[in-house]
Amino acid sequence: MSSRYGDGSVFQLKSGKWSAQVTLGYRPNGRRIRRTKTCTTKAEAIKKLQRLREDAKTKTSNKSDAITFGDFANYCLENHLTQTCRQSTINGYRDLLERYTKSYLWHMRIRDIDPDHIIKLMKQLENHGLNHTSRKRVRGVVGNILQMGVEQRIISLNAVKLTPVPKKDSFHQKSRVMDPLTQQEAQELIRLSQAHDLGLIIQISIATGMRRGETLGLKWSDINFDSGEVKIQRSLKEHRVKQADGSWKTHIGEDDVKTRNSRRTLELGDSTIKLLKAEKHKQQMKKLVAGNAWQEADYVFTNDIGGPLNPNGVSKRFSKLLAKLGCRHIRFHDMRHTTAVLLLVAESPLEEVSQLLGHSSISITKDTYAPFVPALSNRAIARMEEVLNFDHNFGPVHRIETA
Repeated sequence: MSSRYGDGSVFQLKSGKWSAQVTLGYRPNGRRIRRTKTCTTKAEAIKKLQRLREDAKTKTSNKSDAITFGDFANYCLENHLTQTCRQSTINGYRDLLERYTKSYLWHMRIRDIDPDHIIKLMKQLENHGLNHTSRKRVRGVVGNILQMGVEQRIISLNAVKLTPVPKKDSFHQKSRVMDPLTQQEAQELIRLSQAHDLGLIIQISIATGMRRGETLGLKWSDINFDSGEVKIQRSLKEHRVKQADGSWKTHIGEDDVKTRNSRRTLELGDSTIKLLKAEKHKQQMKKLVAGNAWQEADYVFTNDIGGPLNPNGVSKRFSKLLAKLGCRHIRFHDMRHTTAVLLLVAESPLEEVSQLLGHSSISITKDTYAPFVPALSNRAIARMEEVLNFDHNFGPVHRIETA
């Protein structure tokens, strides 16, 4: 027979003796960590159980001492989170943890992590230029992992809960992280990149403010050439998929857009529509060359056999192109910031710019760009071509493939 007493149990053995048993936690492989005491009487076993339970509140089992933060994080990602999160979300968490905790928390024993370690991690990320939103996200994911450790009795407290939330970036910090082009620089980049294979991607990115994944995820079925409209319905992302042998393979796949408001319809300018029509004709030629190897995926921007472009690969090629053209180095995402800042400077209404960017609220747009635009006063994509003075004779000139 067996009786339950809180988190442990007392039960009688076949020998007639009594056993007190408590679960202290779980190993990374999911197996329980237990402590058991054998007693002569039931009353003695109940007292032993109480002592075991008290010990469990103040310290973890010696068997869990060797578990590192990285070991437990991998265990949580591969077991617990698969029940509540999409695979793309889990992949994002894994990439974030490996990118920002590998050099510090990853190899530490999880039970040794205290609030000072979390504060130091946040300071390191800030010093490396990571913005407030990204630092807050890292803190949140680390906190979720530690909380699962508390719930499974691997550790007794979640150090993240004892640390302050990262402060919002100051004007100086935002200026350091965000680096939009000036109107003249944007015009020059579009002009110089016309002859390159990334030229149309660059023009669309600056003209519309679309995110990198949204631009690369565009399909021909999203574009209405008669009305000049394009629907943003998906985002292209790089996913890491674990193979049977334990290795990781990169897969380019579709994901949902970032927010509900990111699913939007934009009106393209005449110049961009003209270039897209020419690009579609070029793609038909590319399809003939590829023959049976061509992938019918309907993407606007493809590799030589019709498959999707690698977003990270495009960013690397973009950086090389800037250097080749003699342009100031910016991140790919800074073209989106360029769209917003130039439109706001041109007195486009804040609400229209927010809708164009697909922000979840106007306040996000205002908080993000207020430091760059002294007067956020009062139209969006149609004016963008005016701001940049697009030459409507831009043509799909011969493109130079970049490495």
